[in-house]
Amino acid sequence: MKKLLALVLVAAMASFVACGGGKDKEKEQKRLDSLKQDSIAKVKTADSLAAAEKEMKRLDSLKQDSIEKAENKGNVGQTKPKQKPKSTMPKFQDTKNVTTGKKN
Repeated sequence: MKKLLALVLVAAMASFVACGGGKDKEKEQKRLDSLKQDSIAKVKTADSLAAAEKEMKRLDSLKQDSIEKAENKGNVGQTKPKQKPKSTMPKFQDTKNVTTGKKN
């Protein structure tokens, strides 16, 4: 009988050690939950970085537009100098002789 009891105790201990109790399942579940949370955090970080990059591009575009408006605002009253119209009259005319028709 003592031999049978000892054999049963050894078998019970061996099966308990082989199964590992219930703590390993909890640890594994915690590890899986941690990995899941890490992957969610990575996705959120990537999304926020993409959103930040998009916002920076928008702000740069607005900045460039305001710079162009400021440059154009300074040129509002200014226009390119116009070319003088070509005169059809001769460069020099003697006004004294114009009435008489005489030339010098």
